[in-house]
Parts: sequence; C-alpha cells; structure tokens
Amino acid sequence: MKFSAVLDIGSSKVIAAAVTSAPKGALSVRGMGICPYRGYRLGMLPSKKELASAIASAVELCEEESGLKIRSVCVGVPVPFTKAVVSSAMLRSGFGGAKVVEADIDRIIMLSAPKEPPEGFELMHSTPFDFVVNGNKAVSDPVGIRVSSLEAKVSHIYADTAFTKLVREVLCELHLTADPFIASSVVCSSYVIPGELRASDAVIIDCGGNHCDVMHVLGDAVIDSLAIAMGGNYISNDISLVLRLPTDAGEALKRRFSLTDEKKDDYDKLFIPYEGYVRVKRSLLSDIITARLDELGRYLLENIFELLPASAINAPVYMIGGGISSIPGGTEYISDCIGRPIYDYAAHLDVGCGGERGNVAGRITALALAEFMLNEYGGGIRAAKPNNKIMVTKP
Repeated sequence: MKFSAVLDIGSSKVIAAAVTSAPKGALSVRGMGICPYRGYRLGMLPSKKELASAIASAVELCEEESGLKIRSVCVGVPVPFTKAVVSSAMLRSGFGGAKVVEADIDRIIMLSAPKEPPEGFELMHSTPFDFVVNGNKAVSDPVGIRVSSLEAKVSHIYADTAFTKLVREVLCELHLTADPFIASSVVCSSYVIPGELRASDAVIIDCGGNHCDVMHVLGDAVIDSLAIAMGGNYISNDISLVLRLPTDAGEALKRRFSLTDEKKDDYDKLFIPYEGYVRVKRSLLSDIITARLDELGRYLLENIFELLPASAINAPVYMIGGGISSIPGGTEYISDCIGRPIYDYAAHLDVGCGGERGNVAGRITALALAEFMLNEYGGGIRAAKPNNKIMVTKP
C-alpha cells in the first residue's frame, strides 16, 4: 500500500498525517497526530527542544492511529520562513514555428533563475506563469503550440536555511528524514482554489493560532506573501486575561461564542476543573472578541493592498486556518472589516471527518501537503493544476 507522511509545522501546533489514495483521486487519512507547542513569531525559529517534542508526539500519535511506521516526511515550510522572487525569461530562437515541449518550459525556468538568490535561503520551487507566445498572445499552457518566441514570468520560492537546518536536525534525532521541503503557500493555493478560478489573481489568508499569513497567488504561482503576528490564540488570551480565567477556558469560551447570536444579554456558563462553574455575560465576550478582530481586520486590509498590484486589487479572498474559523461568524466579521467577501474554505469541508469546523480548517495545510505528495509529486517535477509546472528542488 502506497502512503505518504506529511509534517505541517504551524505557528502553534504540529500536525503529522499519514494518507493514502482513495477512489477518484480523494484522500484517505489513515492517521493524524496533533500536538500544540509554543510555536514561532515572525520568522524567529521555534525552540529546538519544544519543536522536537511536538514532532515526536505528533508522529507517535499518527503511527498509533494509522498502524504505519513513518520513516520520512514531506515538511511544509510556513510563510514566515519563505521568500518569493519573481523574474522573467524569453526564448527568442530555436523554434522556427516548432511546437513548444516540456523541455522548453524547463529552459524558461532555468534562464529566469536569479543570479543572486536571497542570502540565507535555498530554492524550493520555481513556477512559470503569464506565458506569452509570439510577443503578444497570452496563454495558460504553451506546450503543443507552434511559436516563434516564448516568454514567461517565474515565481521562485526560497526556504530559510536556518529553518530547514533546524528541522533536519530534529528529524535526524528522531530517526526521520525530510523528503522534500514544500512551501505551504504553494500547495494551499492548488488545494483551496477551484480549478476554473485559478487562472486569475487571488488572496489566501491562513489564520492560525499565533500567525495570520497573507498570500497573493496566481494559478500555481505564489507572487508574494507576508505574515502578521496575530492569530486566534490572541483572542483566547484576551478573554482569559480580562476575565481572569485559565487559557483553556478562554479558548473554550471563544469557540462557544457566536458573533451571529443576537442574545448578547444572556450569560454563558462554563465549568472549570477545581473551580466550578463561571458565568460570563455574552455582551462582554462580544466586546473582547470584536476588539481583537477589528485590529486584525485593519492589518489585513492594509497588507492586502500592499501585496496586490492595482490590476488585481479586486481579487477574491479565501480563508483557511482555524484561528478565525473556530469562531462562528468570525469569517463573516473579518469580511465586513476588509470590505470584501471572503470564501471560507472550511465551510465546504466534510466536518464529519474531523470534528468541528474550526478544527477541520486548521488541518487544511496538512491535507494540501498530502494531496500534493500523493497525486502530483514525482521525480522532482510535478504537473500542476490546471496546466502550469512547478519544479521542486530536491536536497
């Protein structure tokens, strides 16, 4: 039985998953282990000791549930530890009206490679987009077209070598290997955005526990990305601090509260071990939650405008991650804050396969990595949906 194991290193938890192929290209999750940890902040590496403990626990849980022995894992590299560099290249001669073949796309990728990569980073992916044939005709896939010239832009995604070194060291101590490192931003775009909509610009917001990552994508290419050091855990901590409750109680109250519930004068009752029941007025919870969401919404709006060129300013927005989706009505509230509709991907998942919606949303990156490994990765190069190509640089 063929299976793939993936490791999603998030800003507040580590997920290890073992998946196999199911009929019609679907995924079958054989096992999944989730372990929270203190995580990272804005590119600062997580503690090696804490990361090792979290990975070991997540892998052990995954192996117990799946009955499989994991020896190597595909490691997702989160946005704060990646850089995107967009360049272009042109093939002017050698066609003479001949058809474009896959080797020509590889030449475009190679010719566009930056001569001086970002210092301290190593190349992971190179994805061509915006193909132009014969100087004026734009196409999504030039392979098979007779041309006299071919040009394209290429998105090169680099990984922070300090991050990959840390992960390799941790995995080595656990008798595991990383094969390969994959940018989470790349796989999420192909997993989340429907095929018929992927030829246009889009924004993906991945809101986790400690981070909110924003990505500008076009097809399979990640054009740019940035990270905001704020996520769902900040709301839980706000509730705990204001109400003087344990952190777990703040998280529970956050997930039980609905921003769409109009009964704000009622009380929410929560049992806390060794302390008994506490009563919290819902209007107070609403004030605490919306204050933080208003702040996050302002940051998101500013950064979306910073990421997008004027030609793509109205690009659709997709939301993944459990930081906001765990709050009923949270995505809709952020949508109002930024003044544009948000497609909440978690709302369209089968909740029955993974618990409540917020929990399922927090596993999307792991599922995207698994789909990539099972269906599209092979030999260092994969044919991406719909027709572009992503070159994966193997260590």
